[in-house]
Amino acid sequence: MMPRVRIVACLACLALMPAAIASTAVGASLATVCSLLSCLTLLPALLVAFPGVFRRGSSIASSVQEWEALEEVSGGALCCTAGDDGGRPPTCDSSPSSPSAARPSNWLLWANVVTRFPLNLVVLLCAAAAFAATIPELMSYTPCVDDSLGLPPRARALRAREKVRSDFAGRVPGRSQVYVLLESLECADGMKSVGAFNASCGIARGLLNLDGATGWLRASDLLGVAFYAAAPNSSQLTCIPWRTHFDSYEEAGSAMAGNFTPSGHLLLTGTTRFITYFPLGVFAQYHALYQQLWSQLVSADGKAMLLVLQLPWNMISWRGFKLIQELRDLLDGLGGAAVGGSGGCGEVVAWEVSAPGVWLDYVTASMGALPWALLAASLVAGVCLSGAFGSAVAAAKLLLTVVLPLAWVYAIAIWYFKREAVHTESSGGDGGLHWMVPCSTSMLLLALALDYNVFFFGRALEFRRQGLADLEAIRWGLATTGPVITSAGLIFALEFSGLLYSEAELSRQAGFVVAVGVLLDTFVVRSCVLPALLSIGARWNWGSVMPPSGKVFEGDEGL
Repeated sequence: MMPRVRIVACLACLALMPAAIASTAVGASLATVCSLLSCLTLLPALLVAFPGVFRRGSSIASSVQEWEALEEVSGGALCCTAGDDGGRPPTCDSSPSSPSAARPSNWLLWANVVTRFPLNLVVLLCAAAAFAATIPELMSYTPCVDDSLGLPPRARALRAREKVRSDFAGRVPGRSQVYVLLESLECADGMKSVGAFNASCGIARGLLNLDGATGWLRASDLLGVAFYAAAPNSSQLTCIPWRTHFDSYEEAGSAMAGNFTPSGHLLLTGTTRFITYFPLGVFAQYHALYQQLWSQLVSADGKAMLLVLQLPWNMISWRGFKLIQELRDLLDGLGGAAVGGSGGCGEVVAWEVSAPGVWLDYVTASMGALPWALLAASLVAGVCLSGAFGSAVAAAKLLLTVVLPLAWVYAIAIWYFKREAVHTESSGGDGGLHWMVPCSTSMLLLALALDYNVFFFGRALEFRRQGLADLEAIRWGLATTGPVITSAGLIFALEFSGLLYSEAELSRQAGFVVAVGVLLDTFVVRSCVLPALLSIGARWNWGSVMPPSGKVFEGDEGL
């Protein structure tokens, strides 16, 4: 029961994560609760109803006899003598539940090795060195954010998109656009003002000067009613002023000399004061096109305007995220006077609106909340462990050994997928371990590691309460739970290893992390590191539990 309660506690802490990830945690928690109820009700009923199916060659009568023998042992009838250093177990009674009955000697020999000083200290030093080696890889981790990793590379949509990119390289907009929303809340004329036009053109010019836009952004990638690109593939744009009239024929003639866009008001309405000669057919075309553009980029009430940024590469990448963040900093740095004050209509408010911006916020929030979710899960699990075993020292040791497989597996995955990356900058994505993998698998690995540790330590605590010495209890705990936990770990890793054959890169990464994490916890942490750590200061593992009188073994002591 305790492991499943701990899994629920760990998964519940994912509520600190954004809604989409937290919803999976809620579903996993409910599934765990259902499994717990099944183990407490349905499984015992099946075992009693069909004893011949689950226990070959046994009968209900023999099962009852073994249960009575177990009650007798736990009631104080277990008589043991001291074992030796050669791996011979303590001599106990021959009841079916005695720890010396039919136990695999290989596990006991291994337990003697990893719990004996100074080998236990060597194991811990090697584990600490391996953990230190993972720190540089973890600290340098830049998560992959390419959203195409969730689809197979041969998916029809991806193949069509790659065809467009290759056939029209640099000439068609990408799959994501960025909008800058300008609102004039205090001006009666709304966007039909000098201030609004100056703000829009100023933001467009500021975009072209951003560090993240250098070499990647052209004036032709921007679309608005207050400016236009001077030439295709040019980094220069020309502002369109909002002029309701000209003061003289000379001023109008100078403004229109070689220029068919002398005024936004003229292009929108078709009339202005002191208008001079204009080629009627050409002006009619400009007038119609500008009216169409105005209807698409300006709201119906004229109080809001859009500036559109459309790029021929994928904005859902760290290159695109950098551009989004710099755009936000640019807009945040534009105060009311700087944006719209020159138009005499009060403040013009600017907002960045885009799907890449939403992804940036989601990735940042998820990766930022992940350490706090893990910390909260560890605290909840630590409280549960301390209450269940009556020892804060044991809880700290169990949690400490959980950190190791998490650090190892993610460092290995970061190193491996960074070199095996299929999606590179040239294809519009980022290579490496996807950001969703640690967010969706870390709590699962934490819960499984605690699950196996609790099985092991709970069995060792039972032996300690029956009167075995500190080290003997740890060794027999490992010897008796080793085959079961190893089988469970192998089965779990085998189940998730099927994802390694998935064509979707995201599924392959998740399967790799879970399978390797479970194997590391099964064969390294639980079989080597945890017994060695428990053998250091072993007498402090049990809290207030004291050995019964006359059953203390004088075996070799730990550190």
